[in-house]
Amino acid sequence: MSTTLDPVRPVAGGNDVVAPAGHPPATSSSWRALRHSDFRWYFAGTVCSNFGTWLQNTAQMLLAYRLTGSVMAVGLVTCAQFSSVLVLGPWAGMLADRAKDRRLLLIWTQFGSAVVAGGLAAAHMLGWMDQRLLIAGALLIGLSYTFSLPMFNAIVPSLVPEEDTKAAMAMNTVSYNIGRAVAPVIGVGVVMAIGFGWAFLLNAFSFVVLATVLIIIRPGTAQRPAGPSRLWDGFRLARDDRGILLLLVMVCAATVATDPPTVLGPALAQKVFGEADTWAGCFVAALGTGNVLGAFLPTRTISLRRAGWYVGSLGAAMLWFALSPWLWMSIVAGVFGGIAALLTGAATQTLLLERAGPRRVGQVMAVWAIAFAGSRPIASVLDGALAGATSIRLAGAAFAMPALLLGLAAACVPLLPVRAEVVVRRLCTTSKEAIATSNSNAT
Repeated sequence: MSTTLDPVRPVAGGNDVVAPAGHPPATSSSWRALRHSDFRWYFAGTVCSNFGTWLQNTAQMLLAYRLTGSVMAVGLVTCAQFSSVLVLGPWAGMLADRAKDRRLLLIWTQFGSAVVAGGLAAAHMLGWMDQRLLIAGALLIGLSYTFSLPMFNAIVPSLVPEEDTKAAMAMNTVSYNIGRAVAPVIGVGVVMAIGFGWAFLLNAFSFVVLATVLIIIRPGTAQRPAGPSRLWDGFRLARDDRGILLLLVMVCAATVATDPPTVLGPALAQKVFGEADTWAGCFVAALGTGNVLGAFLPTRTISLRRAGWYVGSLGAAMLWFALSPWLWMSIVAGVFGGIAALLTGAATQTLLLERAGPRRVGQVMAVWAIAFAGSRPIASVLDGALAGATSIRLAGAAFAMPALLLGLAAACVPLLPVRAEVVVRRLCTTSKEAIATSNSNAT
């Protein structure tokens, strides 16, 4: 099985990705990645694990809100779950590059997460659960997530042939969101019927299932960095390649835009729409449903500009979610937001991998993990604080604006004068690419 990723060069004068010879047509579906048996096992295992994760996320969200009645408490639990990514993300990327057996490390992280989730289940069933214990459990599971995330992203290309890498990355995002589409609604039912503890226990079981799948599959041999991976290599890579930096900004904006349904969801349902707080599960499920629907859209040629359009569409949908006068319309907006989020995630991950090259996958995906999950704890706390200081709707709208503005900027680039457009394009390339482009123009 081929595992290398040819760095795809932008066309002269732009950043449109041209598919290398032998790749499938640009309009083929992402589901073609499931033709490969190892990836099918991996996909099934991650769907199960993500289903359990979203069961627990929904239970955590509702339990934190019911224990305190505070949006800020929900934000603090979310912050605890993702704060280790922000602090330890560079070390996680370095480990992903240096690890001799990523699969073995992933197996141990899944068993560790199962122990923590099982402990939370026992604590709730025994009547010991309080906000501090809930935050501690979220922090420990987040620690496992921090070290497994870049390794999961680095292992995906070794499960499919090179020409199906983009499809596999898109399906990797889908596996995360199939759980988000279905599990929150089921999670609400589990909580109401048999209690919060069972949601935690089911999550523990899902981690064991994924660990078992990782034992079964046999990934191909991935390329390693030529030299030792240093802690800040990923940040240097982003500093030196403005295109990578812009993609990471898009990832941050997308994460910020999708934060309100989780943090503000219970209060939005109860205090704004006058419904039960359990409707928050439908808000989260709407995003996941949109992600799944987005996977059926044909994949297209990707560029930085198109990625900007996707993230802008996400911002518009989440603005609609926050300001909608009716609950059902907010749910519909969440579905459209989920479609845009999937397209944004697949486009940015694919472009990052292509620009970084196969020997710097761990470095760039570690920085991606910080942008994707590390921006979540900051967003969650600020979201809760802003909602408490102003209003729930205003907080949701404010968090949609960065993504919306990036989309507007991407849409406006073609309207600029030719000279100004060239300047913008050069700002999105590395210095070496800019020099090469200038030389080719001179000749």
